[in-house]
Amino acid sequence: MTKDHIRRVGLNARSLDDFFRYAKLDGINLIEINPGAFDKNGSDMIWTYNKGIWKINRDVAKRIQDTAGEHDIQVQLHIPYEETNDPTKEKGLCQAVKGHHQALLDRYKMLNDLLSEYSIGKVITTHPPSYLLKNGPVCSLAQALESGRQFYFALDEMIKEQGFGFKVGIENVSDPKNHHAEAGYDIAHLRDLLGNTEEIGLTVDAGHRLLAKNMSVSRMFALAPIVNLHFHSNPGEFTPEDFRDDQHNFATEENLQYFGTYIRSIRRYHIPVICETGTHFNASDAAIVKYISNLRMRLS
Repeated sequence: MTKDHIRRVGLNARSLDDFFRYAKLDGINLIEINPGAFDKNGSDMIWTYNKGIWKINRDVAKRIQDTAGEHDIQVQLHIPYEETNDPTKEKGLCQAVKGHHQALLDRYKMLNDLLSEYSIGKVITTHPPSYLLKNGPVCSLAQALESGRQFYFALDEMIKEQGFGFKVGIENVSDPKNHHAEAGYDIAHLRDLLGNTEEIGLTVDAGHRLLAKNMSVSRMFALAPIVNLHFHSNPGEFTPEDFRDDQHNFATEENLQYFGTYIRSIRRYHIPVICETGTHFNASDAAIVKYISNLRMRLS
């Protein structure tokens, strides 16, 4: 089996402690780090953003690199979520605001250095542009789509011109909430955002698919290369007030619609699988290993 055909299956980590814990578990050879969650959980940050300057925290990056190397872990990254419209903060950089694009592109330059020097971030997942945040509207949906299309085209050109080594996946999202809304809950949005790009694909989120009425698994797979899969489930009962409807349960044949379709697609296209669940944060190591083992049996 070649390196490219190794079945990559793992979990999402919201802190360094999570990463070090999961890296040692049998069957896990993939971990997706969410630096935005690191920040909220008081964990050491992999990078910092200050007055337009991005800086790698090399001590943290080296610790991750060493552990990943010891346990054959591929490390992915999930871009922090957009929370405010404030370019002085990383979570305030909005893809829908054209004035923020250069700082966002600079982050991808830093991420390429992180990959080149520390093998962190072979796959990078990003949410689409937000057009409504907790501190108010950013712009219209149409403006967010247009700005996002321009941003991803610029990123695509930069990836090609500078030979960046990572893959980028735009993630499908749930239908808009009362106080937070992103493009990407309709298959037409993803088509528009991808535009004429060549190097940017999709991250399919199975749980978000259940909470978006105008999304289609089969059409996502036909639209662009799938670089990543967030594999989890929920009851599919959308609520506009908050995000508690996105329960992030372990996906099973009983609770995830089109479970078999996902399994077949993962096998055929060798898609990396992130079991992006809330369940495993409170599960025992034995329970996690059992779930991963059962999933690998289905994928074999």
